[in-house]
Amino acid sequence: MDQILLSDRVKYLCSCGFLKPVYLVYFCRHCLKIRCGNCVSHEVDFMYCSGCLEMMSNTEAGLKKNRCATCKECPSCGQTLSTRATSIQAPSMEDPTKIVARKVYYVACGFCRWTSRDSGLPDQNVASGTWTEFENPDRERLNTLLDNYRALAMLEKVQKEQRKYGRQDTNRRFLESKGKFGVLARATRKQAGLPPSRSLALAKDMDAKTMQALEAEPADEAESLPEELLTEPLVLTSATTLDQRLAFPEFQTPRHDLLQPQHKHAELKRSMRCRYCDHNLSKPEYSAISVKFRIQLNAYYHVPDVKILSVGELVPGQETEAVLTLCNPTSHPMAIRLETYRDPDEEELREDPDPEHKESSLLRPVTLKRVEPNIVQTAELTLPEAEIVLAPRDDSAEFDEAPTSSEFRDDPSVVVWRQANKVAVRLAVRPLPAAGAGRATAALLLHYRYTNTIVTAEAKLPQTLQLRARLMVDFGDVHASESHC
Repeated sequence: MDQILLSDRVKYLCSCGFLKPVYLVYFCRHCLKIRCGNCVSHEVDFMYCSGCLEMMSNTEAGLKKNRCATCKECPSCGQTLSTRATSIQAPSMEDPTKIVARKVYYVACGFCRWTSRDSGLPDQNVASGTWTEFENPDRERLNTLLDNYRALAMLEKVQKEQRKYGRQDTNRRFLESKGKFGVLARATRKQAGLPPSRSLALAKDMDAKTMQALEAEPADEAESLPEELLTEPLVLTSATTLDQRLAFPEFQTPRHDLLQPQHKHAELKRSMRCRYCDHNLSKPEYSAISVKFRIQLNAYYHVPDVKILSVGELVPGQETEAVLTLCNPTSHPMAIRLETYRDPDEEELREDPDPEHKESSLLRPVTLKRVEPNIVQTAELTLPEAEIVLAPRDDSAEFDEAPTSSEFRDDPSVVVWRQANKVAVRLAVRPLPAAGAGRATAALLLHYRYTNTIVTAEAKLPQTLQLRARLMVDFGDVHASESHC
């Protein structure tokens, strides 16, 4: 049984040199290049809680440590906890000698059935009660380190500004009278009776000693293991897993009965932007409820989708038949031609952003280095020479049971069948003798005709362009040939 998914058997070569399946790459309609997650810039739009769908800005999420202030998550499986109500027999508030039924609340997980009672947490009298918050035992140490790093960062910033504007600069006097740290700011604070700011003190005396955090001292003796590990039998069902411990690194709870509910992690919605032309490739709706996108330029909406339909028995040195399916995801006709793989030349590797945005100050310099693609060919392909025309995508064709009209003149030796915007193509695969009992992999060059419907200042009408895509196809395991005596 093949261990690789069929969707991962065909990979596309990105412009930065990585091989990715079609569902993990994007297509920039301005650069006309395939982009992956490495050659796009990721921008956080906003953060939200997946439990209560509360939206929060990046600053607010940082103050809350990227956690929701209301929702709790299960420490056992990570799902959202829900509040449950139950009745218990307890003394009356008016007459302690009388036992009455009182409603209390606790939290429980509907997935793994974990409850707050399993950890010995007391029940709450109200549904929105304040649960016990467990603080990090090393909180003071971490706060001291953070204050020290903030002071060092501020000192480096002031030193950098002083190096930028030298003491002999003629504009120095003008700069000192302006801005947040100028003479006017110091006079205003002195008149108001406020102490000088910390940044000004650091700027005035560059040799001032910053607050020094105490260095960590190694312990002379390591803590001994608890006697329970040596005297009591080990019960694996009561021990926490590695994922459960890493979910809360500040506590590292060793047993299930010590797990504590924590605030739920905030999720984020992000946008992706091409690093070369600075255009959006993916941008979601600004709403925590909506799952739609304003811009979604995934490659499977623009680039031909190639999949493996069937492959014969692969034997080294022998040709076998393989069938690939080609799908046209666009609403315009597309012509495809398969050729033998060749490395991209300098013209293809040169990135040329949109001409009308070349001199824009919004473009950031790109220093992305292209990696050497991992192209390993252990098989030879005999590709058809004829050009294959694909019909445009039609959503209603999936529900139409009528056979496809034979308006295309297909070669029966090349095209196995055709339906709607899909075509099955026959080709020959011959594993190389050096492949042995490994896998038969081959690369090919895909030429396709793409209709770009984007409107620019130069092109008001849709343009038909000839584009290329490089594919790496994994045909499967190669069976060792049997020797005959």
